Amino acid sequence: IQTYDSLFYQLHKHGLGFAIANSPKNGSGISLIPFILYRWSYSFSNPLIEQGFSGDLNLWKRFNHAMLNLQLSYGITGFLKHNKEISLSFRKPLYLMKRNWKWISRLNYTEKNPDVFEEQFFSNHYQWQQDLKSKIEFSFHTALESKENKIALFVKQLQNPVFIDYHLGLIQQNQYIQQVGLEFFKWFSYKWLHSYHRIFGYFTTDTVFSVPSFSAYHSLFAEWKMFNQVLTLQFGADVWYTSSYFSPGYTPVINVFYPLSQTATGLYPVTSVFLNIHLKRAMFFIKMDHLNYQWQKANFFLIENYPLPPRMLKFGIFWNFYD
Repeated sequence: IQTYDSLFYQLHKHGLGFAIANSPKNGSGISLIPFILYRWSYSFSNPLIEQGFSGDLNLWKRFNHAMLNLQLSYGITGFLKHNKEISLSFRKPLYLMKRNWKWISRLNYTEKNPDVFEEQFFSNHYQWQQDLKSKIEFSFHTALESKENKIALFVKQLQNPVFIDYHLGLIQQNQYIQQVGLEFFKWFSYKWLHSYHRIFGYFTTDTVFSVPSFSAYHSLFAEWKMFNQVLTLQFGADVWYTSSYFSPGYTPVINVFYPLSQTATGLYPVTSVFLNIHLKRAMFFIKMDHLNYQWQKANFFLIENYPLPPRMLKFGIFWNFYD
């Protein structure tokens, strides 16, 4: 039977390089790795077998317990030609407020050719073929984190992004999109009571896709250690929720999301309760997922026409095996 579906895709990557370092743990070094890539993409009307060649250069320097790393990647031939990525990262341990912290920062610039199925696609349901500009992304991420705390900021700018519109046609936006995100994490403990909190705020100038500007996850549980700390018992509840946003649509035919502005969702907490029993390397658990299912207005869709799973009892065992 002849088919026009073009969802078959394979990518093989091979590389061989060298590295020179005066001290792998505390010094500086350089590495150079050339890569050759083969890409097979099946389309009944236009099968493609492509080849690309690229090179990666990595420079690092360690000093005063800090590390500075510069990574350069450039596409030389084939479907990788003119692809480029420049990344500069910094990591340093700190001691603040009687705690050990890590300061991590990363600056990244990427310029990438459109993906194979973005420029041409032929299937029984959808078809397009067009020339697209390179996609450009500039981002900065910085975080200060410890075992019990974290605060992180990321800033990203996109140029010429590609998306599927409401009519399931491919569109490239000839404009800039700015994104800013802020993340907080905090772990509290007092005797046998523990709580875990993760909060994320998000802002974007994108007028196509709607995303929640606020999301959060909280967990509260009690923990008891018994029988000379051989047995650990945990009982608690967790909840996650988001602010209001317009849910996207999804088409499984081409495995993509597309923007919609018809159904507002969010402002719906999903609550679960759990019981964990740790015995040496094994953990037994019982969990009631989505406990509040149908307790309030049925606004439990994250994606259009794809509701969250209903209330469900789960139980099982985790067992760690190691030498």
